[in-house]
Amino acid sequence: MFEDVKYVYIIDTSGKIIYLSSAEIGNKHNYKVLSDIIGYVSKTEFSDILKKIKNGEVLSFNILTHELSDSSKDLFCLITPLFSSNVEINHASVIITDRKYKFLFNENNDALFITDLNGNYLEVNSIATTRSGITPDKFKELSLLNIPSKRGSLIIKEYFDKIIKKGSATQQIDYVNTKHKLISTEIIGKKITYDGKSAIFHSSREISNQKKSNQEILGSIIQSEEQDRKYFASEILDNLGPLLSLNKMLIETYFDSDQSEIKNQIVEKLKVNLEEAIKITTELTQDISPHMLTKFGFRPALHTFITKFSEQKKIKIRLNLDIPEKFSENIDTILYRAIVEIVNYFTKYKATTFINIDFSIDNGMIKSILESNKEFINPNIKPDGNYQLKQINLESRLHSINGEIEYQKRKNIDRVIIKVPIN
Repeated sequence: MFEDVKYVYIIDTSGKIIYLSSAEIGNKHNYKVLSDIIGYVSKTEFSDILKKIKNGEVLSFNILTHELSDSSKDLFCLITPLFSSNVEINHASVIITDRKYKFLFNENNDALFITDLNGNYLEVNSIATTRSGITPDKFKELSLLNIPSKRGSLIIKEYFDKIIKKGSATQQIDYVNTKHKLISTEIIGKKITYDGKSAIFHSSREISNQKKSNQEILGSIIQSEEQDRKYFASEILDNLGPLLSLNKMLIETYFDSDQSEIKNQIVEKLKVNLEEAIKITTELTQDISPHMLTKFGFRPALHTFITKFSEQKKIKIRLNLDIPEKFSENIDTILYRAIVEIVNYFTKYKATTFINIDFSIDNGMIKSILESNKEFINPNIKPDGNYQLKQINLESRLHSINGEIEYQKRKNIDRVIIKVPIN
């Protein structure tokens, strides 16, 4: 990329040119500040260029920048996309060679390459060759428009059309490398001038692991929802179903009987059964979509759940909620279901007698600490069956909102720590 450097110059933070590689050009055109060279931009745009240069941005306004150190002032070396060979500059005890800029290009963590407007490769860095398995020489025989993409060449053509019309574009592209491995990438393209001609600079970041992780999270959430549906169906079939069947039989007996005493007994049984059926239905609907959560937010909903749960299970639960009433709808729902799930496990799978739940805000994070006096989950041992499934689903749900969960085991106390960013 840097074999044909034509212009290399050093500026200070005001834009004043301290050094220009071609003295002949500098004297001829009387270039003194950067705006003399790129004078087609407004003062505002020029100010933005300087800010971008100070922030170390590269290939901004078709200029490659690199910050230099100097004892008296901040200096920046700039190389235009029009290049000449073997440039070496000595200024303020700094030596700049094209080798250093090749290093910056090749040592980038993303695949970088330049193509013409038809997709033909002009330059590629080492990451691009390593990831694709294609040699630099072979690259120059290829066109980006013809890569073996999973989504077809049409999507790549649309990407190029956007860049040509609007100057830049971003696109997700999946392709198969020489080892027949599917690579998922997010590619950003920007129109530049290269070697005096219009070209496109591309930066491609691999997102295969991120995509796989997202798919796993989505799969776990779908699996969790399916498991919840099975749970609700089981509760209705095993608990509500028999009660309703019994009520049907009692009603039939009521109308068949002529004895008032038996009828009175049947009525009392019907009342008890109906109250139990209402209770089961209420608990199920609360699990599916708590009214308090939807209407009032996370804190009131959790407080209501814990109060009722503590009374029903005869368990002492200390609850400290030093948090706002509501977060976003997504955080409210996922965090509520996570806490309900953990509390249920504390009591269903382990003989818990007390639970402590603390919520606070710490450095932009919602922090929850749940403690129980019996074992919950041993992080060193993988549970199996539904137990394992629930743990995986719990973690997947939290990961979907960038949350994290940690399990700590002490002598007689098990602790679960949940952290979720507010934004």
